Amino acid sequence: MNKFHVVLASSFTLASAASAVNPQMGGMMKHLGVEMHGGSMLHIHVDHSVPTPLLQNYGHAYDAPADVLNDTMYNAQYGWMIEGFWTLPPNATIWIEQLDATPGLQVYIGGTMMNQGTFAPIFGTAGSSPRIAWNGTMLHNWYAVTTPGVYEATYRVYLGDANGLPLPGYFADEVTIEWFAQGPCQADLNSDGILDFFDVQAFLGAFSAGDLSVDFVDDGVLDFFDVQAFLAAFSAGCP
Repeated sequence: MNKFHVVLASSFTLASAASAVNPQMGGMMKHLGVEMHGGSMLHIHVDHSVPTPLLQNYGHAYDAPADVLNDTMYNAQYGWMIEGFWTLPPNATIWIEQLDATPGLQVYIGGTMMNQGTFAPIFGTAGSSPRIAWNGTMLHNWYAVTTPGVYEATYRVYLGDANGLPLPGYFADEVTIEWFAQGPCQADLNSDGILDFFDVQAFLGAFSAGDLSVDFVDDGVLDFFDVQAFLAAFSAGCP
Protein backbone atom coordinates (compact mmCIF):
# COMPACT_ATOMS: atom_id res chain seq x y z
CA MET A 1 0.00 0.00 0.00
CA ASN A 2 1.57 3.33 -1.05
CA LYS A 3 1.60 6.51 1.02
CA PHE A 4 -1.45 7.93 -0.77
CA HIS A 5 -3.53 4.87 0.05
CA VAL A 6 -2.39 4.92 3.68
CA VAL A 7 -3.40 8.57 4.05
CA LEU A 8 -6.71 7.94 2.29
CA ALA A 9 -7.49 4.91 4.47
CA SER A 10 -6.55 6.81 7.61
CA SER A 11 -8.74 9.74 6.61
CA PHE A 12 -11.68 7.41 5.95
CA THR A 13 -11.21 5.75 9.35
CA LEU A 14 -11.12 9.10 11.14
CA ALA A 15 -14.16 10.33 9.26
CA SER A 16 -16.08 7.18 10.13
CA ALA A 17 -15.14 7.53 13.79
CA ALA A 18 -16.17 11.18 13.79
CA SER A 19 -19.56 10.33 12.29
CA ALA A 20 -20.34 7.82 15.05
CA VAL A 21 -22.27 9.76 17.69
CA ASN A 22 -23.07 8.35 21.11
CA PRO A 23 -26.12 9.45 23.11
CA GLN A 24 -25.51 12.10 25.76
CA MET A 25 -26.32 11.66 29.44
CA GLY A 26 -27.85 15.13 29.45
CA GLY A 27 -26.06 16.71 32.41
CA MET A 28 -24.45 15.88 35.74
CA MET A 29 -25.19 12.48 37.28
CA LYS A 30 -28.20 12.56 39.62
CA HIS A 31 -27.74 9.57 41.87
CA LEU A 32 -30.41 7.44 43.49
CA GLY A 33 -28.46 5.95 46.39
CA VAL A 34 -29.81 2.74 47.90
CA GLU A 35 -28.72 2.03 51.46
CA MET A 36 -29.68 -0.46 54.16
CA HIS A 37 -30.80 0.72 57.61
CA GLY A 38 -30.85 -1.59 60.59
CA GLY A 39 -30.03 -4.62 58.52
CA SER A 40 -33.56 -4.87 57.11
CA MET A 41 -34.85 -1.51 55.81
CA LEU A 42 -33.91 -0.18 52.38
CA HIS A 43 -33.78 3.58 51.91
CA ILE A 44 -33.46 5.52 48.64
CA HIS A 45 -31.58 8.80 48.82
CA VAL A 46 -32.06 11.25 45.92
CA ASP A 47 -29.24 13.67 45.10
CA HIS A 48 -31.15 16.95 45.22
CA SER A 49 -28.01 18.99 44.51
CA VAL A 50 -28.54 18.28 40.80
CA PRO A 51 -31.55 20.03 39.17
CA THR A 52 -34.47 18.13 37.66
CA PRO A 53 -33.16 16.50 34.45
CA LEU A 54 -34.21 17.78 31.05
CA LEU A 55 -35.30 15.38 28.30
CA GLN A 56 -33.88 16.76 25.05
CA ASN A 57 -33.58 15.93 21.37
CA TYR A 58 -30.01 16.63 20.29
CA GLY A 59 -30.75 16.29 16.58
CA HIS A 60 -28.56 13.21 16.09
CA ALA A 61 -29.34 9.83 14.55
CA TYR A 62 -27.79 6.97 16.52
CA ASP A 63 -26.70 3.55 15.33
CA ALA A 64 -28.29 0.39 16.73
CA PRO A 65 -28.92 -0.44 19.51
CA ALA A 66 -29.07 3.23 20.56
CA ASP A 67 -31.36 3.98 17.62
CA VAL A 68 -34.34 3.52 19.97
CA LEU A 69 -33.56 7.10 21.04
CA ASN A 70 -33.80 8.51 17.51
CA ASP A 71 -36.44 11.23 17.15
CA THR A 72 -37.02 11.35 20.90
CA MET A 73 -36.20 13.66 23.78
CA TYR A 74 -34.11 11.60 26.20
CA ASN A 75 -31.97 11.69 29.33
CA ALA A 76 -29.85 9.31 31.44
CA GLN A 77 -28.79 11.45 34.41
CA TYR A 78 -30.57 9.39 37.05
CA GLY A 79 -28.23 6.66 38.25
CA TRP A 80 -28.94 3.86 40.70
CA MET A 81 -26.03 3.11 43.02
CA ILE A 82 -25.35 1.39 46.33
CA GLU A 83 -24.79 3.83 49.17
CA GLY A 84 -22.79 2.87 52.24
CA PHE A 85 -21.41 -0.56 53.03
CA TRP A 86 -23.83 -3.44 53.33
CA THR A 87 -24.16 -6.97 52.03
CA LEU A 88 -27.10 -8.91 50.67
CA PRO A 89 -28.55 -11.73 52.73
CA PRO A 90 -28.05 -15.24 51.29
CA ASN A 91 -29.95 -15.96 48.06
CA ALA A 92 -31.28 -12.40 47.87
CA THR A 93 -31.57 -10.19 44.78
CA ILE A 94 -32.16 -6.45 44.60
CA TRP A 95 -35.23 -5.69 42.48
CA ILE A 96 -36.27 -2.33 41.03
CA GLU A 97 -39.95 -2.23 40.11
CA GLN A 98 -41.74 0.57 38.26
CA LEU A 99 -45.07 1.14 40.02
CA ASP A 100 -46.35 4.03 37.92
CA ALA A 101 -45.20 6.38 35.17
CA THR A 102 -46.51 9.22 33.03
CA PRO A 103 -47.97 7.80 29.79
CA GLY A 104 -45.47 8.03 26.94
CA LEU A 105 -42.36 7.61 29.10
CA GLN A 106 -40.15 4.93 27.52
CA VAL A 107 -37.28 3.31 29.43
CA TYR A 108 -34.28 1.38 28.09
CA ILE A 109 -31.59 -0.44 30.03
CA GLY A 110 -28.42 1.55 30.46
CA GLY A 111 -25.14 1.14 32.26
CA THR A 112 -22.31 3.49 33.09
CA MET A 113 -21.19 6.14 30.66
CA MET A 114 -18.21 3.94 29.76
CA ASN A 115 -20.65 1.14 28.90
CA GLN A 116 -23.94 2.69 27.83
CA GLY A 117 -25.90 -0.58 28.02
CA THR A 118 -27.86 -2.68 25.55
CA PHE A 119 -30.81 -0.26 25.21
CA ALA A 120 -33.24 -3.16 25.66
CA PRO A 121 -36.73 -2.02 26.73
CA ILE A 122 -37.48 -2.27 30.46
CA PHE A 123 -40.10 -1.19 33.02
CA GLY A 124 -43.07 -1.96 30.79
CA THR A 125 -41.70 -0.40 27.60
CA ALA A 126 -42.62 -2.50 24.54
CA GLY A 127 -44.33 -5.07 26.73
CA SER A 128 -41.31 -5.68 28.97
CA SER A 129 -41.51 -6.65 32.65
CA PRO A 130 -42.20 -3.80 35.10
CA ARG A 131 -39.21 -4.85 37.22
CA ILE A 132 -35.54 -5.65 36.76
CA ALA A 133 -32.97 -7.49 38.86
CA TRP A 134 -30.12 -5.16 39.79
CA ASN A 135 -26.60 -6.32 40.64
CA GLY A 136 -25.75 -3.16 42.58
CA THR A 137 -23.36 -1.61 40.07
CA MET A 138 -24.04 1.94 38.90
CA LEU A 139 -26.95 1.95 36.48
CA HIS A 140 -27.99 4.92 34.32
CA ASN A 141 -31.07 3.91 32.36
CA TRP A 142 -32.26 5.81 29.30
CA TYR A 143 -35.60 7.65 29.51
CA ALA A 144 -37.20 8.89 26.30
CA VAL A 145 -40.40 10.69 25.24
CA THR A 146 -41.78 12.23 22.06
CA THR A 147 -44.06 14.93 23.52
CA PRO A 148 -43.03 17.94 25.66
CA GLY A 149 -44.29 18.09 29.24
CA VAL A 150 -43.56 16.97 32.79
CA TYR A 151 -42.88 13.27 33.28
CA GLU A 152 -42.71 11.18 36.45
CA ALA A 153 -41.99 7.58 37.37
CA THR A 154 -42.39 5.87 40.73
CA TYR A 155 -40.14 2.97 41.72
CA ARG A 156 -40.03 0.43 44.50
CA VAL A 157 -36.71 -1.14 45.50
CA TYR A 158 -36.90 -4.35 47.48
CA LEU A 159 -35.07 -7.56 48.30
CA GLY A 160 -36.53 -10.64 46.67
CA ASP A 161 -35.73 -14.15 45.60
CA ALA A 162 -34.56 -15.10 42.11
CA ASN A 163 -38.16 -14.90 40.84
CA GLY A 164 -38.84 -11.45 42.27
CA LEU A 165 -40.92 -12.54 45.26
CA PRO A 166 -40.23 -10.23 48.25
CA LEU A 167 -38.21 -11.75 51.08
CA PRO A 168 -40.01 -11.75 54.44
CA GLY A 169 -38.50 -9.58 57.15
CA TYR A 170 -37.11 -6.94 54.79
CA PHE A 171 -38.68 -3.56 54.03
CA ALA A 172 -38.82 -1.86 50.63
CA ASP A 173 -38.61 1.83 49.82
CA GLU A 174 -40.22 3.90 47.06
CA VAL A 175 -39.16 6.99 45.16
CA THR A 176 -40.72 9.23 42.51
CA ILE A 177 -38.42 10.94 40.01
CA GLU A 178 -39.28 13.50 37.36
CA TRP A 179 -38.10 15.17 34.17
CA PHE A 180 -38.97 18.16 32.01
CA ALA A 181 -39.24 17.42 28.28
CA GLN A 182 -38.62 20.22 25.81
CA GLY A 183 -37.87 20.64 22.13
CA PRO A 184 -34.45 21.69 20.79
CA CYS A 185 -33.16 24.92 22.35
CA GLN A 186 -36.51 26.00 23.75
CA ALA A 187 -34.75 28.56 25.96
CA ASP A 188 -33.65 30.55 22.87
CA LEU A 189 -36.71 32.78 23.15
CA ASN A 190 -35.52 35.47 20.74
CA SER A 191 -34.47 32.83 18.17
CA ASP A 192 -31.02 34.28 17.54
CA GLY A 193 -29.26 30.93 17.95
CA ILE A 194 -27.53 31.76 21.22
CA LEU A 195 -28.52 31.76 24.87
CA ASP A 196 -27.81 35.01 26.68
CA PHE A 197 -29.26 37.78 28.86
CA PHE A 198 -31.80 38.71 26.20
CA ASP A 199 -33.43 35.27 26.45
CA VAL A 200 -33.69 35.64 30.23
CA GLN A 201 -35.18 39.11 29.74
CA ALA A 202 -37.67 37.74 27.20
CA PHE A 203 -38.71 34.95 29.57
CA LEU A 204 -39.25 37.32 32.49
CA GLY A 205 -41.26 39.71 30.33
CA ALA A 206 -43.50 36.97 28.96
CA PHE A 207 -43.90 35.36 32.38
CA SER A 208 -44.92 38.67 33.97
CA ALA A 209 -47.43 39.29 31.18
CA GLY A 210 -48.99 35.85 31.62
CA ASP A 211 -47.92 34.82 28.12
CA LEU A 212 -48.35 31.04 27.83
CA SER A 213 -45.63 30.90 25.19
CA VAL A 214 -43.30 30.41 28.18
CA ASP A 215 -45.41 27.62 29.69
CA PHE A 216 -42.35 25.37 29.59
CA VAL A 217 -44.02 22.40 31.28
CA ASP A 218 -47.13 22.71 29.10
CA ASP A 219 -49.70 22.46 31.92
CA GLY A 220 -51.69 25.60 31.05
CA VAL A 221 -50.42 27.73 33.95
CA LEU A 222 -47.33 29.80 34.66
CA ASP A 223 -45.65 28.98 37.95
CA PHE A 224 -42.41 28.01 39.64
CA PHE A 225 -42.13 24.83 37.57
CA ASP A 226 -41.92 26.89 34.37
CA VAL A 227 -39.13 28.99 35.89
CA GLN A 228 -37.30 25.84 36.93
CA ALA A 229 -37.77 24.29 33.49
CA PHE A 230 -36.54 27.45 31.72
CA LEU A 231 -33.43 27.58 33.91
CA ALA A 232 -32.75 23.88 33.20
CA ALA A 233 -33.11 24.45 29.45
CA PHE A 234 -30.92 27.56 29.60
CA SER A 235 -28.21 25.71 31.55
CA ALA A 236 -28.32 22.76 29.13
CA GLY A 237 -27.56 25.04 26.18
CA CYS A 238 -28.42 24.55 22.52
CA PRO A 239 -27.78 21.22 20.75
